[in-house]
Amino acid sequence: MDRFLDHIVFSWIVGNGDLHAKNIAILRSIKPGTLGDPPRLQGTRYSPLYDLVNTRIVIPGDLFALPVNGKQNNLRKKDFASLSKMWNSTRDATAARIDSIVARVGNQLPAILEASHLNEQLKERYQRTVTEAVAGL
Repeated sequence: MDRFLDHIVFSWIVGNGDLHAKNIAILRSIKPGTLGDPPRLQGTRYSPLYDLVNTRIVIPGDLFALPVNGKQNNLRKKDFASLSKMWNSTRDATAARIDSIVARVGNQLPAILEASHLNEQLKERYQRTVTEAVAGL
């Protein structure tokens, strides 16, 4: 569930308004059965993240597709804490996870934007999207 929270927080920070439920997946590993025996569940895990796009650089004001605490815009730490409370996470633990993601995005974003094929205007919009999302948390 912490990976789920990380996915949602990261998507909010980078302006991924396209985070629909269809873009979230859980993988179940099944061990094949033998003749007469059914397959058995080996494990369940959160899938690697995919479809991570910044929709806000091309659709200004794009709403977050996945409501968090009933909201699709202006998300705050308290909104993510309300979500994580469902699996007994604390507000402090949630805030620490968010702060960690913010720091990692801040550290990596300049290099990622530099390596991207975005033009300068889109790079600036991307940076502004992240800066505004983080400031609002």
